[in-house]
Amino acid sequence: RMPVKRLSEERKEKLDAIGFVWSLRTKRVDDHWDEMFRQLKQYKEENGDCLVPSRYYQNYKLGKWVETQRYEYTKLQRL
Repeated sequence: RMPVKRLSEERKEKLDAIGFVWSLRTKRVDDHWDEMFRQLKQYKEENGDCLVPSRYYQNYKLGKWVETQRYEYTKLQRL
């Protein structure tokens, strides 16, 4: 007896087509990235650059996020 496939490829594609979120964890990560990017744009508007120090006392999370983006960029360069 064949197991019943509850989610066919066709049904998956229908859900994808309307922007179904498959992983809430991924969505939270994406939402966080978008929020930090918004804060970086605000920083640039106020300071004229994106040179956020990693220990930016006015917004510690932004400083750490920018540091992480720089680190991830260096990892991409090594590929």
